[in-house]
Amino acid sequence: MITCAGRAQFKTTAPLVIAPTTVTDAKGRYVDGLTPEDLTLFDNNVPQTIHLDWMTYPISLVVAVQTSSNSGAVIDKLGGSGILFTQLLAADAGETAVISFSDGVKVIRSSPATPTP
Repeated sequence: MITCAGRAQFKTTAPLVIAPTTVTDAKGRYVDGLTPEDLTLFDNNVPQTIHLDWMTYPISLVVAVQTSSNSGAVIDKLGGSGILFTQLLAADAGETAVISFSDGVKVIRSSPATPTP
């Protein structure tokens, strides 16, 4: 039987620790425009210097929904799902449009660049 008298241990310091953080308000909306002075990060009760780094990749999203007579049952299931596209996918920086088509094309909802007719 072989036994280990002790485990190898080492200590080191890290000059940079990445702490991914999302800030929301009381209603769950994302808070944008924060500066390092707006945040405090503690390590062993000692405030640390904060460097903010973020990237926003806005998208333009168009959802085309067929609304001919044979697609009615599916359309009813979609209900108010347009908000999912605007809030979850495009968010504040992007833009979305939901259009329907059959014999013609109709804009159902657009946000924010194109006004709804």
